[in-house]
Amino acid sequence: MKIDAQMTLLLNSDGLVLELHDKASGRMFFEGSMDQAQTCLVLSRCGYTDFTDSKVMGLDVVGKKHECESFRFPITDNERWGSKDAIADKCRQIVKEQKPGWKPDLDFDSQTSFAKDGEAWFACTIIRRWV
Repeated sequence: MKIDAQMTLLLNSDGLVLELHDKASGRMFFEGSMDQAQTCLVLSRCGYTDFTDSKVMGLDVVGKKHECESFRFPITDNERWGSKDAIADKCRQIVKEQKPGWKPDLDFDSQTSFAKDGEAWFACTIIRRWV
């Protein structure tokens, strides 16, 4: 699979951190770090140098186009002042029913997380998918 990727190389006194990003999905899919000795080896053109720590993530969306849109759903005044976990659970369920294949951001701690329209309260978030 061919992808449009970007690399970030961060050097500091502890060593090196390498990050690989997929432009289409907007996700970092690899992060690896090296200590000082490993960094010296790789900068000296020593091939196959091991990472101290490395991980891959989000491979299921690499190469796919990222889409996002605003999403809001009605809540009661009691829910607004209640548990953020309960609102997140409600959001998950509503998105699953109304927008199959989309994933909601479940952080309801910002000033824009709740809105009032007339007498009704709404919880507001962003939903995302990769196609």
